[in-house]
Amino acid sequence: MGLGFDYFYSLTPRVFNNVASGYMAKTTRNDELFLKGIRKLGFWILSPYVKKEVGLKEADLFRLPSESEDPDSSQEDLEKVIEQVAQDKEFWDKLDQTKNGSSTS
Repeated sequence: MGLGFDYFYSLTPRVFNNVASGYMAKTTRNDELFLKGIRKLGFWILSPYVKKEVGLKEADLFRLPSESEDPDSSQEDLEKVIEQVAQDKEFWDKLDQTKNGSSTS
């Protein structure tokens, strides 16, 4: 993630979680853009050699992780994400209550 030692050790667990989540989202987005470029290049290279009747599309070469084949799986994934967000919120609220309770004592 490229964090300096002083900055890393000054982070609270919550801030570190936010930084790590943002970094992973950025990495995932960059990987997806790279794969889209590779797929487009492959499509351009193959298209002169494929008959027009075949109707080759870029998505026929390979599917990206964000392109779900099954619409039901996206609903299941959404439910998992909602459940994970609820668990994370519960964890951070509990941590905040513990932190606030100990600072007032």
